[in-house]
Amino acid sequence: MLGLKGLVETETQLVYLTATLRPSDEAEFGRLVGLPREGVRWFRGTTTRRNVQYQIRRYKTEEESEEDALAALAEEKKQKYGKQGQIIVYCDTVKKAVQYAKMLEGLCYHRGVGSQEEKKAIVRQLTEGRHQVFTATNALGLGVDAPTIRVVIHVGTVRRLRDYAQESGRAGRDREKSEAIILKPIRYQGRGRKQRRAVEETAEQAEMRGIERAMWEFLETAGCVRVVLDREMDGRTDRKGCEDGDERCYRCEAAAPVAMETVRQKQKWREEEDRRLVEILDEQETEGQGMSPDLRADVEVKTYRTRARRRKHGWDVRIEQSEEALEVERFKEILEEWATGCMWCRATGEEKRVYSGHRLEECMEEDSGVVRQTVERVRRKIRWEKYSGCFDCGIPQGICKRYRAKVDGGYERVQGGSCQFLGVLIESVVSMWGANSSEAEVFFQERMRQRGVEWDGLDEGELVKWMGRKVRWGGFESNEMCRAMVGLYKVHNKN
Repeated sequence: MLGLKGLVETETQLVYLTATLRPSDEAEFGRLVGLPREGVRWFRGTTTRRNVQYQIRRYKTEEESEEDALAALAEEKKQKYGKQGQIIVYCDTVKKAVQYAKMLEGLCYHRGVGSQEEKKAIVRQLTEGRHQVFTATNALGLGVDAPTIRVVIHVGTVRRLRDYAQESGRAGRDREKSEAIILKPIRYQGRGRKQRRAVEETAEQAEMRGIERAMWEFLETAGCVRVVLDREMDGRTDRKGCEDGDERCYRCEAAAPVAMETVRQKQKWREEEDRRLVEILDEQETEGQGMSPDLRADVEVKTYRTRARRRKHGWDVRIEQSEEALEVERFKEILEEWATGCMWCRATGEEKRVYSGHRLEECMEEDSGVVRQTVERVRRKIRWEKYSGCFDCGIPQGICKRYRAKVDGGYERVQGGSCQFLGVLIESVVSMWGANSSEAEVFFQERMRQRGVEWDGLDEGELVKWMGRKVRWGGFESNEMCRAMVGLYKVHNKN
C-alpha cells in the first residue's frame, strides 16, 4: 500500500479491493491512500456468507467449563461432517490455542509458533485438507483459502465485529453449507437456587472489557444476526432477517421453520453475483466509451510528460506521507497487542506467562526488577512537548480516548474520559529495549542521527529527552517515542 497515495495523482482510474471495510471506515481509508472525496464510487458485495449458518452456542458455567463445552461441540461437528470437514477454533489467547490443540488433537497456529517456513507448513496442512482440526489466534488471518472448512468456532472474548466477519469468513469457501459458531458462557449471580439468575452483559460493561458496541449487539440481539452484520459491515439497512437462499441464523431458525434451499435458489444467487460483477466492470469502462484506441493513445502520449513532471515534484513527500499513515495504523495494532498481559514476558518470548494474569509490576521473571526500575526512571524523566500526546499515557491525542476532536481543530479533554492504553507505551518500549539491548541501541542511534541528534548509547537522559520531542506523524501530532515504538517492534520481531 506504500505507493497508493501517490498513484492518485496519476489521474487514471484506480480500483481498490479490500476484504472487510465498514462504511464508517471509508473516510479513514480515503485519508490513508489520499483519495479525494469527489469522484470516488464505492461498490460493495455482501460480507455475510449466505451458505454459512451463524450461531451463538451458550453453555452454563455452573454445569460445564469452556473446555468441556468446546470438546463436546467439536466432537459433534466431527461426527456431522466426517474427516473431510475441517474445523478451526479461534481462541482469544495463545495459551488457550495451545491447550485446546492438545485436547482436540489438532494443529495450533499463532504468531510465535515457529519460523516462517514452519508457519507455512501448518497453513498448507489446512489449505490442502491434510488435518481436520486447527486452533488459532487472530494471527491466522487474510490469505487463508481452504475450501473444505465446514465449521469456525470462536471461544473466549471476541472484541471487534470486523475481525469476526473476516475470521468466520474462512468457513464455506466452496459455497457448501457451513457453520460459524461463537461459544458463549451463561453466567449467574445470586445465592440459593431460587435466587440464582442468568446475567446478561450490558453494552457499557462490554465496552469496559474492550468489546465494541457492534460486536456486543451481534452477541446479544434478539433478532437476526445478519441484520447486525449487514448494517455494520456493508451499510445495508433494509434487511429484516435471513432471506431465501440464506442458511438461517440461530435466531431466525428458532423463530420459523427452516426453509429448504432449492437448486434454483442457489443458481439465482450465483447469477446475481455474476450480474453484479458485470455491472461493476461496465461502470469502470464508462469513462472510455466513444474514444477510439488511436485517439486514446494520442491523448495519453501528449499528456504523459506533463503528468510525469507534476508527479516528480512532491512524489517523495507523498510516499513519505503514505508510509507514515501506515505506520500509525501499525502503531495502533501494536498497542492493542501489547495492552494485554506482562510486557516483559511478551518481550522475552515467555508466551506461556504473557496471559497468566500478571502485569509487569508483579512479574517474577529474571531481570523484571531491572525493567521496572527503568520504566520508573523513564516516567520521571520524560517531558512530553506540548501537543505531542496525552501527558498521562504519551499516546497521540487523536488516538487517546481521554481526548476528542474539536470542531475548530485540535483536541479537548473528555470529562470522565480515560486513557485506554495507560502505561502501555513506556512499558512496552522499555521491555523491547531491554530484551534487544544491542540491536535497540543501534536502532536508537540511527533514528536519532536521522533527526540531527548524536547519541553515544550511554546517556539515558539524552535518549529520554529525545523521545519526548514533538513530531508530525501520519496526520497526527505525536512524539518520537510513539514513532520509535513501531521501528523497535520490527527490531524485536527479527530476533
